[in-house]
Amino acid sequence: MRIATWNMNHSQVHRQVAWEWLQHQGVDVALVQESLPPPDHFGKPVFRVVGDKTKSYSWGSGVVALRPGFVLRERPRVDLAECYMRVPDDGAVPDSHPGACAIAEVLTSDNRLLFIAVSLYAQWEGVSGTNDWYSCSRFHRIVSDLTGILASGNKRPVVLAGDFNLSTQHDTSRSSRIAAQSAAAALARLEAWQLIDCIRHTRSTREPLAGCQCLDGEACSHVATFRRKGQTTSSGGQLDYAFVSEGLANAMSCTVMSGSDVWELSDHCPVVIDIQCE
Repeated sequence: MRIATWNMNHSQVHRQVAWEWLQHQGVDVALVQESLPPPDHFGKPVFRVVGDKTKSYSWGSGVVALRPGFVLRERPRVDLAECYMRVPDDGAVPDSHPGACAIAEVLTSDNRLLFIAVSLYAQWEGVSGTNDWYSCSRFHRIVSDLTGILASGNKRPVVLAGDFNLSTQHDTSRSSRIAAQSAAAALARLEAWQLIDCIRHTRSTREPLAGCQCLDGEACSHVATFRRKGQTTSSGGQLDYAFVSEGLANAMSCTVMSGSDVWELSDHCPVVIDIQCE
C-alpha cells in the first residue's frame, strides 16, 4: 500500500494536476495539508476546512482515498471545551484547532481496519507583543488531542504525517538553536508513543543531506521537503514528516519525491511510504 503526505500549497493554481500526479505515482491514500477538497470522482474524502469563530478558509487538511478498494471512516471531532469532565461519545476526538488535523480510519472494502490515518498541519502562531512565530505550541496541542488514538496504537496501527513546521536544523544563532531544541522535544512526544519516524528509520537508503547543520550530528537523516517561493535549490528545510506504529515500520520503505515536476506544484514535496499491509 502506498501512502503520501503532502502540503499542496493552497495558493498554487495547479490543483487538478497535483491530484493527477499523486494518482500517477500509484498513491492509494493521501494525507494532505493546505489543500482544497479533491475532485468529486475521488469519492468522499475526510476533509476539514481551517476555520475559527471569526473567519474560515476554503482549504484545510484531509485524508483522501485515491484508488478503489479502500474505505474511509471519519472519526468525529468535538470542541475541546466540550471534553471537560466528560468522555466524548462515539469515539470522538477533541479538536483544539479546527481544520488543522483530519482523522480517518482506513478500511478494506470488506470493512477490515488497516490503520488510522492522521493528517496534521501545525500552523505558525504569533506571540503577542513580539515578532516571534512558533509552530510547536500548536503541534503540542494537536498531539494532546490525539492522546486516545496514540495510546491505543499497539492495537490499532497509526499513520501520522504532515507539515509539522518543525525542524531540528539550525543556523549559528542562539534563537535558531533554541527553536531546533524545541522541535526535538516536540518530535520526541511522538516517539514516546512508540511511533517511528519513517525518514529517520530509512536514512541508510539515501545520501546524507549536504551541508546540513542540525542537532543530530552524524545521525542526521534530514531531507529537503520545503523550498521558499522562487527558490530553485535548497540545502535544508525539512518541515514534513511521516510517523507510523512500530508494527508497520517493520515492512515499510520511505521516499521523498523531490523532482522538478513536484516543485512546480507546491513549495513542499511529498513524503511517500510503502507499507506491506497484512
